[in-house]
Amino acid sequence: DGPEDIAMADFAKLFAPGGLMDRFFAQNLASLIDMTGQDWNWKQDARFGRDLSKATLKNFQLAAEIRNAFFPSGGSVPSVSVTFTPFSLHGDADTAVLDVDGQIVQSNQAGNAPSTVTWPSGTASASASLSLIPEMPGRESAIKFDGPWALKRLLDKADITSTGGNTQARFVIGGRDVAYTVQASSDQNPLFLPALSGFSCPKAF
Repeated sequence: DGPEDIAMADFAKLFAPGGLMDRFFAQNLASLIDMTGQDWNWKQDARFGRDLSKATLKNFQLAAEIRNAFFPSGGSVPSVSVTFTPFSLHGDADTAVLDVDGQIVQSNQAGNAPSTVTWPSGTASASASLSLIPEMPGRESAIKFDGPWALKRLLDKADITSTGGNTQARFVIGGRDVAYTVQASSDQNPLFLPALSGFSCPKAF
């Protein structure tokens, strides 16, 4: 399973600045690697590097991308500010309520302002839900996930498009849709980070 299946405390131990991956890399590998290109490469004169696979190197590069996305301010606890701006709501819905660990983003037909949530929030009973009001008989009106990765799993249910640096998430619930732009405080949005699904812990680690 990918990193998004582990507890946040274990995730932090592995990926935080000064964590297991970062510390091992800094102490043993950093001087052997050319990090100037889009893809890291072993330096030509690095004898040790020739004994390790490109896959191992790629996983350390992915770990660095995860660290930068989830720990943009440093520190040992993942924390990112995520701004949701509602821009579309189905005509059969008066209101859409996005609830991220009790942090509310509300969308309605009269107009919508951006709302910023902190994720992960660190709450013991983490959850994320999206509800459309009013409920409609015989049709789904809400989706909800529990656990520290609940917001990530909720967004996995959306249709995601990225254009010109803007990421948009469109949900369809029971035939009604609501859409948001989603912006994070880190350069790479951790909620849509390819490195998360691409990473696997190096066997040599």
